[in-house]
Amino acid sequence: MSESRPESYWPHLYWLTVLEEQKSYTRAAEKLGISKSAISQKISELERVTGKTLVHRTTRSVSLSDDGLRLGEAVYFWTLRVITGPDGTARLFHRSD
Repeated sequence: MSESRPESYWPHLYWLTVLEEQKSYTRAAEKLGISKSAISQKISELERVTGKTLVHRTTRSVSLSDDGLRLGEAVYFWTLRVITGPDGTARLFHRSD
């Protein structure tokens, strides 16, 4: 992910989790309100920048590879920790005056 700013890939990571949940590019695109080609392009871009195959694609099914599952889990648990950790939300929104 060195080609651009890492935060520019947050949508890609979210879309990867939706794809895993829906098990279909068509259903994931419908849920996200985007085109099937848009999600396919973003997932392919994420694979390119990570250098990993994240999704196993066949004509009948879509599933995350082991690398895709690890990445999805890391994103999920990092997000959960930030929001619900010991000082999670308070740390994000607390103003120290």
